[in-house]
Amino acid sequence: MSKKEYVTEWIEDVFGDLNEVTIEDYDHLPYGKKITDCTDDYVIVYYDDRKNRVSFIFKEK
Repeated sequence: MSKKEYVTEWIEDVFGDLNEVTIEDYDHLPYGKKITDCTDDYVIVYYDDRKNRVSFIFKEK
C-alpha cells in the first residue's frame, strides 16, 4: 500500500461518513489532508516518514 493510500484509509476508518466532513489537500506535510467538520474544527492528517506511520494534528483552540 502506498503512503497516500495509508492516509486515505486512516481518514475513512476514523470519519466513516465522508459526507459529514470537508477534505482538502494540505501540501505543507507529506500526503497531507485537512479534514474540517460542521463546527469548523479540523484535523490535519499526513504520513510521517520518520515514524513510518500516519500522524495527525488537531486545530489549536
